[in-house]
Amino acid sequence: MAAQLYSSAGELIGSTLSDGSGLYGFSELEPGEYYVVVAPPTGFVLTHALRGNDAALDSNIDPKTKRSNVFALQAGKGNPTIDAGLTLAAGIGNFVWYDRNGNGYKDVS
Repeated sequence: MAAQLYSSAGELIGSTLSDGSGLYGFSELEPGEYYVVVAPPTGFVLTHALRGNDAALDSNIDPKTKRSNVFALQAGKGNPTIDAGLTLAAGIGNFVWYDRNGNGYKDVS
């Protein structure tokens, strides 16, 4: 998964990719306020955000905006709880036809 870190003012601070275990990180940051934007890999979508009561275990990324809420970093501290839950994408579809006689069936001619 691709992740980007932004300052709360919208300035791009850095980009990274998660490793094979799903871990990602940004280091050597100044104290301040930030948010994370993610791009799920092909075939995946983001799950619901903030569904649990344990910040270390629930997804922090809004599936509509693909970003976290703004969070603050204090000097000498980190925040290892900005997670992104992914699930496999699904799909539907079939065929659209002109129902000439309005019977609700695709008549074979």
